[in-house]
Amino acid sequence: MKDKEFKQQAVDEFKIIGGNDTGDLIRRIISRLMTKSLQREFIVDGLRGNRKLKHTEVWSTIISAAKNSPDSKGATDKKMEKHIRDYLRHAKDKKSITEDEPTQCI
Repeated sequence: MKDKEFKQQAVDEFKIIGGNDTGDLIRRIISRLMTKSLQREFIVDGLRGNRKLKHTEVWSTIISAAKNSPDSKGATDKKMEKHIRDYLRHAKDKKSITEDEPTQCI
């Protein structure tokens, strides 16, 4: 996602996904961005042999979309980070029917 125009299109698409709250919105964005098997490879800070998500273009896309969504008004960066951290922490427990496909395609 190095192309700024593509990133902005992704942010615009993801911010209208909707959700019941900030956590639900972030879960829905991640499930569209990453397959279950890819989610299991990442952790926010890249500890314990996992890949680091924080400070990547994917991270900034998730945060930008959540900040600009009407479903997460007033959410702080810290709150959004907590939701991402919790979602990825539990990704190892989740099994998808087809490992190589996102749960929902856009």
